[in-house]
Amino acid sequence: ILIGSLLGAINGALVAFIGIPPIVVTLGTLAIFRGAIFLIAGGAWLTSKDMTDTFLSFPRLVILGIPSLIWVAAAVIAALFILFRHTRLGRGLYAVGGNPVAARYCGINIQRQQFFVYTLAGAVSGLCGYLWVSRYGIAYTDIAQGYELTIIAACVIGGVSIAGGIG
Repeated sequence: ILIGSLLGAINGALVAFIGIPPIVVTLGTLAIFRGAIFLIAGGAWLTSKDMTDTFLSFPRLVILGIPSLIWVAAAVIAALFILFRHTRLGRGLYAVGGNPVAARYCGINIQRQQFFVYTLAGAVSGLCGYLWVSRYGIAYTDIAQGYELTIIAACVIGGVSIAGGIG
């Protein structure tokens, strides 16, 4: 989660402070991060025999008859709900998404909001990466390659604004 936050913060800094378009940053750093992982791992795959039992057991854990992945999803949803609906930061995010010019006139720091969102997205992505690898017991640089375009297509079909920011 910490590494995901750090990588998300890099994306956030490129978007918020340098002004590079978000889609360019996201897809560009995706290639850079995958290349870095390939170099760090030496192109080798990690399998469940390379991972500890503790690392692998959490996604298979059942608590009160409900899989731990459901508990994690519920906790993330609850935390984000509270963040977006009951905090000043969350209201600021909706304001920036709805009308960035008006949000700026209200004193909301748009760059800080963008940086935070990318950092938060990186943290959630890091959590998802851990859950994926520990659930399936395998890690390699091409894991989930091509999913990004499937996700973008699903979001567009679902009505998400490509320009971003609309709550």
